Amino acid sequence: GGGEGKMALDVNKLKSILKGYGEYPAKYRTFIWRCLLQLPENHAAYSALLDKATHPAFANLHQDCPLKSRKLLRVLQRALSCLAHWSSIFAETSYLPGLVFPFIKLFQNNQLVTFEILATLLVNWCGRWFEYFPNPPLNVLAMVENCLAHHDTALLQHFITHNITSHHYAWPLLETLFSEVLSRGEWLRLWDHLLSSHPGFLLLAVVAYLTTARHTLLQCSSQEDFEYFFRHRSSLSVGAVIQEAYRLQQTTPPELHPERMLEPFAPLTKGSYPVFNKYPKFIVDYQVRERERIRQEELHYLRERQSALELERMTEQRRHEEEAWLRQQQLLLEAEEQRRRMIKAEEGKLSDQRERLQAMKR
Repeated sequence: GGGEGKMALDVNKLKSILKGYGEYPAKYRTFIWRCLLQLPENHAAYSALLDKATHPAFANLHQDCPLKSRKLLRVLQRALSCLAHWSSIFAETSYLPGLVFPFIKLFQNNQLVTFEILATLLVNWCGRWFEYFPNPPLNVLAMVENCLAHHDTALLQHFITHNITSHHYAWPLLETLFSEVLSRGEWLRLWDHLLSSHPGFLLLAVVAYLTTARHTLLQCSSQEDFEYFFRHRSSLSVGAVIQEAYRLQQTTPPELHPERMLEPFAPLTKGSYPVFNKYPKFIVDYQVRERERIRQEELHYLRERQSALELERMTEQRRHEEEAWLRQQQLLLEAEEQRRRMIKAEEGKLSDQRERLQAMKR
């Protein structure tokens, strides 16, 4: 209809402003971001999530994120709780507070808008990040690596020589959405461009960050140097990174292009929020259950131990299935080890608990 055309026209007009000035005017930025993301403003659906109160996963947020502002902490806790009530994966995502915080700071005065911006962001820009949970998203990291291999083989070779994988050079930038390596002003400017582009452009921005920093990176040789670089601000110009990302957008062949492999932007549905379930449900359920068990103590002791064993069997079965079609990806091995370590750690917790329980009974 005419309404949709008008909206599209507005977005194109916004993009031409962005092209002209290199960023959106600060005064209108939050308004522009809301227009770009086409928020549905589902008041009833949001109220239903809000009514569920603080999610247990974020009950002790003040310990994990000691913020000076009590107000900001409350806004953050409320937004994270709503996300966790919306989809249980978000209760288990350890990096979520850091990922959402810069957006919370920007939109803290309207909680419905804050939640919908975060949900839109997670569905569109991070939608494929949870398929290998609790490991980083091997599928997404592989797209970054293939892109880097095409545009700067020497830099990738340098990473490989020093045992630096995409877990080291791409994931820290992604899981913080660039907020650790950029100042606030630079971060806002980068996100002006990211929110105005196909979600796959985020991955091109990661490659652009690497290629723009190649001189510095080629001089790094110790694991510590690399790790520091991807967790702290550098002297890179964000303008140069953005320009390079647009160059990569034009020159990446279709078969490697993240914008061809990832879904185009789709706003949240009106009325009710979409189901978000792109994650291995059994692992998340397992972790949720573990947490519940620790809270319930001996009440469900034997019955729950049984369910842990069943879940372990499911883990095994899932592992075989995944290995069949991912054998060619070396990264899977690391991922599997981590998954096993996690289950072992959970079992360790259980057996400590069992000993405590026995001691109590004596």
